[in-house]
Amino acid sequence: KFVRSQDSSQASVVSFEKPTLSAEAYHGLLGDMLKAIEPETEADPVAILLGWFAIFGNIVGRGAWVQVGPDRHHPTLYVAIVGKSSGAKGIAWGVAKWPFVQCLPEWAKHCICNGVGSGQGLIERVRDESRNIKLNKKTGAAEEVVVPGAKDKRCLVRLDELAICFKLQRS
Repeated sequence: KFVRSQDSSQASVVSFEKPTLSAEAYHGLLGDMLKAIEPETEADPVAILLGWFAIFGNIVGRGAWVQVGPDRHHPTLYVAIVGKSSGAKGIAWGVAKWPFVQCLPEWAKHCICNGVGSGQGLIERVRDESRNIKLNKKTGAAEEVVVPGAKDKRCLVRLDELAICFKLQRS
């Protein structure tokens, strides 16, 4: 959200306002958690709440949905927290993931992907098992080659610097 300056001599000046949460955002369990953690951290409450929503959606996976007309809406979220360098974005991520790591350490160990080296690396994390028949040249026998698939296909990708993806795309 941005606000243009009312001063006509500086019509091109734009200032960005920090988003704030309405009272409805503090509803339910996550709202209670947010109220409890806010006084204890410098992290932005909007960033914490968005982190919780994204993490929860990843944990429950595509097996959960809300039916809206003919469409199923899964709890998958794509979130970008944008702000100045050293703006406590990393702190917000740490605060957001902490309760889930405490409850589900195996999920955190296997499903959080900090950074992506390549598209192929990402595919490796979520691939299906593949089976191929290969002919053994020495014996002439057919052998089945099995490449195991990912044990858990939930993959929460976290990038410290989203701009890096955009820079790589240009090359």
